[in-house]
Amino acid sequence: MKITYKSIYTFCLYIVLFLNLGFLNIIGTVDRKTFLVSIILSLLTYLLYLCQPNKKHVNSPIMLIYILLTIIIFIIQLIRMKHLNFTRMSSGSAFITFGGIILILLAFPIYELDIDKNKRLLKNIAILGCSALLLRTILWLFFNFANTNLAPAFFVGKETWSRPIFGKYLTRLTGTFLDGFVFVYFINNFFKTNSYKKFKYFMGIIFLFIYSLVIYQSRFQTLTYVIVFLIMSYLQNKSLKNKYFIISFVVITFMFGYDFIKNFFNTFSINSIGYGGSTQARLAGIQYLFNEWKNTSLWWGFGFRYDNETKYQWTTFYLSDYGILANLFQLGISGFLVYIIPFIKGIITSFKVKNNTLLNGFTLFICIYSCSINPYLMQQITILPLFIGLILCGVDEERTIINYE
Repeated sequence: MKITYKSIYTFCLYIVLFLNLGFLNIIGTVDRKTFLVSIILSLLTYLLYLCQPNKKHVNSPIMLIYILLTIIIFIIQLIRMKHLNFTRMSSGSAFITFGGIILILLAFPIYELDIDKNKRLLKNIAILGCSALLLRTILWLFFNFANTNLAPAFFVGKETWSRPIFGKYLTRLTGTFLDGFVFVYFINNFFKTNSYKKFKYFMGIIFLFIYSLVIYQSRFQTLTYVIVFLIMSYLQNKSLKNKYFIISFVVITFMFGYDFIKNFFNTFSINSIGYGGSTQARLAGIQYLFNEWKNTSLWWGFGFRYDNETKYQWTTFYLSDYGILANLFQLGISGFLVYIIPFIKGIITSFKVKNNTLLNGFTLFICIYSCSINPYLMQQITILPLFIGLILCGVDEERTIINYE
């Protein structure tokens, strides 16, 4: 087999994804070590990319500026830590926790791989994502129904992180950063396949829904899945008859399932019996974090800190509960404006390349889901180079359309 730049990029991408999907946590709590290895590997892959002759020309100056600015902001925040006394976090710990920004450099090798058209690459990424969820499903079943903890690293600190389902309190287990990407990939292929493979992709969609509802028990992820599924289904169907069917299905479901839908959205209320306390604590946290940000630096934020380091009296406010908004508090206006650039660019490009359903669907997913989950978290940031790679490919497609016209 001939070793090429693209084959090396593909291999390194698979390794980074494998390391950050948590497979090795089955032998112990090694997520921070594997994350550091993935940062180093991403940097080496990028350096190799710089040495590659005849590279594709990146046609998006704004994304180049974005990547440069994220690195600069990361360095500035590391320097600020020496002058701020608002955190117990060391510079070394901050580098591992927030240094995942370096993974964004993988977007360039991914762009070289033509990710939006590379069927084999997309398929293997989906297999990795599903394998990670299948492993977690097995561990969750043993933990909750056989009282056997096969991999303590997956449940450490979460033994009491449970919610009632099927009349029993079941400990929850989070998904992975690839869940949304795989979900959109399955929907996209389901509508583009006219064979027995439709059933395979349909079962994949059902599996992801079940994992979100039962194992992760994430209301917001489930809601995001529903919205993305309905919108993609509507847009993918070219037949006017099918579009009417989807609209009718939504209307009928709303009419007959009104009480269920109402009860579901009531769980987000502060008056909810089971979830009200969580909602109320998050609302109180926003005000507290806003005051800390305002009293430190509006433009640069209060800097890097541990997720659970913000405390007020007997309450702990977790930064991870505030989605992408947490970056406004930590990095200030300057950092927040830079961090939302790929989402804005993704939306603009999606409107211009309407046939790129993978980019359109994933842009929709990540923009909605980021309201709840911060994509710049250590556990989530590995998805960003894939997203940016899709955007860069979409920009090329946009230029092709303009030149054709």
